Amino acid sequence: MSMVKIPHAKQHALWDIPHMEENPLFTRIKARLDALNLSSNAASEKAGLDRTFIKQIEYGKKKGMRSDSASRLARVLKCDVGWLMNGEGDQSPTLADSSIKETPNVRLPHSSVDFVTGPRDLPIRGSARGGSDAFFLDNGDIQGMAHRPGALVGVKNAFACYMTGDSMEPRYEAGDLLYVNPIKPIRPRDYVLIELDDHQAYVKRLVKRTADKVTVEQFNPKKEIHYSANRIIHMYRVVGQITE
Repeated sequence: MSMVKIPHAKQHALWDIPHMEENPLFTRIKARLDALNLSSNAASEKAGLDRTFIKQIEYGKKKGMRSDSASRLARVLKCDVGWLMNGEGDQSPTLADSSIKETPNVRLPHSSVDFVTGPRDLPIRGSARGGSDAFFLDNGDIQGMAHRPGALVGVKNAFACYMTGDSMEPRYEAGDLLYVNPIKPIRPRDYVLIELDDHQAYVKRLVKRTADKVTVEQFNPKKEIHYSANRIIHMYRVVGQITE
């Protein structure tokens, strides 16, 4: 009688077992889709994006997204764009509350009445320095007036300034109008505007500070920068932005 050899099922060593690559961006998107009972195709289309946009993120064809796409998608998913892009901040802030609470660092259209609620009495300070992400802040010039968001109503010496350069992309882009609260306490990981003793100012994110040194970071290119504490005239907290 001839023997029939039955092939064994392939056995994988532990290191051979296929696994799904972690995709934290899609995990956050999926959480909002589930909360809103939306399909990925429907959300993509509502955001004015290709209907397969979210699917491409899910399957790893897209590793990230541009800030304008993130802004559109965040509005459809009703979440903070900072949280959507990198997990920072609250998952789903209520825009109606922005008139009584600090405005999150959310990229919103300039015409958003939910965000811009106060009078047009907030001075826009600073003038850009060509070829650099620095600008002159304390030159006495007022570039114009902006609407005062609810978070800055009654805050003395609050002001706005235009972002220059691309060192903080994708968080902030050149032309974004940034809102500054000069009395808000500053903590590590807050976005700050630093004015140096030569009156040049920079927008960065605070890493840490000691009695003699302040360490900040930028995103493009990603690196840490160290400033001697005695060179810093002012360090202000950036509390919000509007995309022009």
